[in-house]
Amino acid sequence: MTRRTAVLLCLVILASVGGNSNSRAEPPGTPVDLEAGFRDPPKEARPSAYWLWLGGHVNRPHVERELKAFHDAGVRGLCIFDMGARGAPKGMPPAGPPFMSERSVADIAHAVEIAGRLGMDVQLSVASSWDMGGSWVEPRHASMGLFQSETLIEGPAFVDRVLPFPPIPPRAPRRPNGQPVFYKNVAVLAIPADRRLPGYDFVFKLDWPPGSSKGTGGSLDYAVLHNTPSDDPAKYGDLHLFTKDFSIAISTTTPTGAAFREVLRASLKPTTGPQRFDVPQRFDTPPVDARYVRLRIISGHNARFDRVQLGEFQLFDEQGVNVVASHVADRSRDGAELLGYPPALGRDRLWTAGNLHDGSTTGAGGSWSSAGRPPLLIEDPEKIVDLTDRIDADGRLRWNAPAGRWAIVRYVCTNTGERLKVPSPNSDGLATDHFSREATRTFLNYLIDRLRSKLGQLDDTALKQLYLASYEVRGAIWTPDMTGQFRRYRGYDITPYLPVLSGSVVRSDDVTRRFIYDYRKTLGDLLVDAYYRAAVDTARAAGLGIESEAGGPGPPIHQVPVDALKALGAIDEVRGEFWPQRPDADRLWVVKETACAAHTYGKRRVHMEAFTSMYHWQDGPFDLKPSADRAFCEGMNHVVWHTGSHQPPE
Repeated sequence: MTRRTAVLLCLVILASVGGNSNSRAEPPGTPVDLEAGFRDPPKEARPSAYWLWLGGHVNRPHVERELKAFHDAGVRGLCIFDMGARGAPKGMPPAGPPFMSERSVADIAHAVEIAGRLGMDVQLSVASSWDMGGSWVEPRHASMGLFQSETLIEGPAFVDRVLPFPPIPPRAPRRPNGQPVFYKNVAVLAIPADRRLPGYDFVFKLDWPPGSSKGTGGSLDYAVLHNTPSDDPAKYGDLHLFTKDFSIAISTTTPTGAAFREVLRASLKPTTGPQRFDVPQRFDTPPVDARYVRLRIISGHNARFDRVQLGEFQLFDEQGVNVVASHVADRSRDGAELLGYPPALGRDRLWTAGNLHDGSTTGAGGSWSSAGRPPLLIEDPEKIVDLTDRIDADGRLRWNAPAGRWAIVRYVCTNTGERLKVPSPNSDGLATDHFSREATRTFLNYLIDRLRSKLGQLDDTALKQLYLASYEVRGAIWTPDMTGQFRRYRGYDITPYLPVLSGSVVRSDDVTRRFIYDYRKTLGDLLVDAYYRAAVDTARAAGLGIESEAGGPGPPIHQVPVDALKALGAIDEVRGEFWPQRPDADRLWVVKETACAAHTYGKRRVHMEAFTSMYHWQDGPFDLKPSADRAFCEGMNHVVWHTGSHQPPE
């Protein structure tokens, strides 16, 4: 053992001594023999590890040998994690049983019993990979989104027609007739359609590189935009849906309409490939500096259609750094945040706004496409007519429309088709609706009943907690009773503000921003109550706890709509995460946040998914020590190694 290795191990032990939040831990103030603690640390101070069962495959005879090896190395806690394997096909383990099947539960029970004999604690991740979900999740309890269709009519006229069903994601569960298995009509609104926004606006919070003056922004030099081929060239022709006129505006204060000052207005040529535009600089003023940038797409080249598409938007500083690049484009940095954007043709990763700064310049997975005309400007929401009670079960609307041009918008809640991220081969399934208490309880009660079938009463076993991985659900977010929940949490009706969720402005920019805040706040409150608190209540009734990376990891990877401190306060054991190879990505460093929650809520252990990396076997203790030092200083006191996997001889 080298001196550096010894120092690192001592730091792990010293920083980890702190007891457990459970009653079996020593109370604060109890004298501790530090020398004895170093020689034989208590179980609560020793590190834990993820224990991945790749492909769901388990070699029963090898389990005991592996657990003893973990024990002999000083590990006293394991989180069993059924997971799909990634890598070369020839190195894949054989496919194991479906997660929570008879064989799967028997394998878990076997490992829990051996761990108990060795004096080790066990956690079980509740899904094969993440997020919460599985093969037993029914569409009524699966991840939901709010989808809409728009029909334009001229009044006065009697409307008697079936409103088109909104386009839904391709992976959403469907009936043989193509309709979704589960859906609920949320609202039908008739909106005056005489005014629309002047274009499609994208608002970015810039990510200035190290060394720039982040307090006042930095100097912008030039922009590069990339047109993209259309999704249907045969339909749209040689002009595709190329963007033509655009503008760039900057703000040094807030990302609000009045704060933006236009610095460039130009036109793209009707062709693919990068097109550069210098940001004008006046001789008698400093270079353009900005904290926020607004890209406005004003028009397209193909006047026969109401849609436009764009492959990529790049904005460079004087050092040649693209300050609007997302974390996807450069994973060593936090990346620019996309704060506001118009509705998109697609869902998840196809034709969505996030593709506009992801480093990819073409195709559905690397480009944005509008869903239609620019969003509506609704200055007087009192003029919106609520037609929800006039649509029948088949979607037919009967209404005497007054004079004027009306956009009839049908809002439907249905499944997004979100599935498990990296499940083992026989364990795929739908992700749950994390905003539904019923969905959370139904899922966990099924899992607990399956565990009891092999383990009996769970509070008498080495299984101590169920683990909820970080919240990483993508795409549209809704839940069937969202309108009622919004009124309960915020005290007013969400219905007149539904157009805001597809990019419209209601009353004013200020009112619209305040509604967006209320909407996201409601999602955060629901996630804490319907997911984390509901999970804790369900698990405690079975004698188990809940540990989770609650509310994380958050931006820049996922726009988690939750107050992470509140989420961490709702669970039994808190966990954060850090990546040693992310020196310039501070927002991926969720140690302080977790430690703050532990201090606030009196949780004595600050668990940390530690040294998360894809540099398999390339880093040693010397390489990892700087990130360990920083994590300890920021509040970590219990290491959960990422990662150890089940390694049977075959």
